[in-house]
Amino acid sequence: MDPWTWSRWWWATVMVFGLVAGCDSGPERFPVSGQVVINGRPLTSGTILVAPSDDRPAYGEIDAQGRFTLTTYKDSDGCVAGTHPVTVTAIEMISRKRCGILFRTGTRYSPRRT
Repeated sequence: MDPWTWSRWWWATVMVFGLVAGCDSGPERFPVSGQVVINGRPLTSGTILVAPSDDRPAYGEIDAQGRFTLTTYKDSDGCVAGTHPVTVTAIEMISRKRCGILFRTGTRYSPRRT
């Protein structure tokens, strides 16, 4: 192999290893799972979204027992550490005849009526 070809292969190899080594999956994530409960009863369906200000959001599906596990990149890889805004979304059909949105909030978060 002539020196020119050898040099190109060597640099190509260095570049590939540099790119692979430089591919960071971002900040460390921690496994997060839990249960969504409203007024002492589990929420039976929906999604939960945790939105860090400086990283990709983590999400999870809420199962019939109200349990969820957060995912950011890979299944169940969790979320970055910190205090982040959380959104819980659940849609429930009221009836086949009535169309509407039912907001379910715990008594702690419900507006006080006078």
